[in-house]
Amino acid sequence: MHPLGADAPKEDYVGLAFGALVFSFALSVGLNACVAFAVATLRAQAALEPKIDLSAPPAVALLWGTLLACFASAVATWRWLAPIQNGYRQGALAMVSFFAGFVVTLLMVPVNELGGRPALGILALAAFAAAALIARRITSAPPAARA
Repeated sequence: MHPLGADAPKEDYVGLAFGALVFSFALSVGLNACVAFAVATLRAQAALEPKIDLSAPPAVALLWGTLLACFASAVATWRWLAPIQNGYRQGALAMVSFFAGFVVTLLMVPVNELGGRPALGILALAAFAAAALIARRITSAPPAARA
């Protein structure tokens, strides 16, 4: 007997929620690695300036690329959680994904420093492959577990 009685939910969406968050994390790692790769490429091509220029192409690419990567992560979480039909929960977990994207961005600094652009490219490919595997696993889950 469930403590909520007749008000107990019929489906369990915890697995779907964790799957959506892990997918969004992998997507965010891949997108942020692509952004860091683009910024590193732009910085390599640009002349080194002694002062910080926020209108320089690397700075603009970093700002907008990071925001778009975080937004894409939030949208992915929202879409994966559509079966729960609860805007509050979808929005809350989408915000978690969005802000986790900023944390992921910080992880790109040591990757770039240790391995440079090749390491960022490999990380992006590995993250996109992981996201594809996670998406496949979520969609192959039994309907009661994902819907």
